[in-house]
Amino acid sequence: MNKTDFLNEIKNGLNGLSQADIDKALDFYKEAIDDRMDDGMSEEEAVKDLGDPKEIANDVLLTTPLPKLIKAKTKPNRSLRAWEIVLLILGFPLWFPLTLTAMILVFVVYVVLWSLIIAFVATLVALIISGIAVIILSITGLFTGGFIQTLAAVGAGLVAIGLGLLLIIPVKIACKGLIVAIKAFGRWVKRLFIK
Repeated sequence: MNKTDFLNEIKNGLNGLSQADIDKALDFYKEAIDDRMDDGMSEEEAVKDLGDPKEIANDVLLTTPLPKLIKAKTKPNRSLRAWEIVLLILGFPLWFPLTLTAMILVFVVYVVLWSLIIAFVATLVALIISGIAVIILSITGLFTGGFIQTLAAVGAGLVAIGLGLLLIIPVKIACKGLIVAIKAFGRWVKRLFIK
């Protein structure tokens, strides 16, 4: 495959994006081919080295911000005919609530995943800070009397701090896993608009 065919396949895969975005992607891959050719590769070898143009177009679409992708994929390529407009208006009570529900569900899943991260971190911080606070406040109990209550409070504070410190690694792993899940969910949502 030569350079022109390669770039045309990428351009066809990016159909629907703005011309500026398509030109930006094509310029990048044009330059990548030229760089490989400057390094001594033939045109065909340089093109082959970059990979499958369909996968490249898919990767470009996956890195495109979601609002721009939605706008590009939902914009009609031609003006709507009268019967299409009538169907859109008559179908509004059906398609609008379904679309709105789908958008709300996507938003809710996204918020829940981030809320879990916040909850894990907040619990960890609360354990450590409350343990330190209990120890500091229990020391004042030595001056007011109640040695046994002070000793029990210091013990409870140390347990809270120890539990917080023990949970640092599991919380870190859980947060990394949730961030991976958030990224995968975002890619899944983008793929709905790519196909």
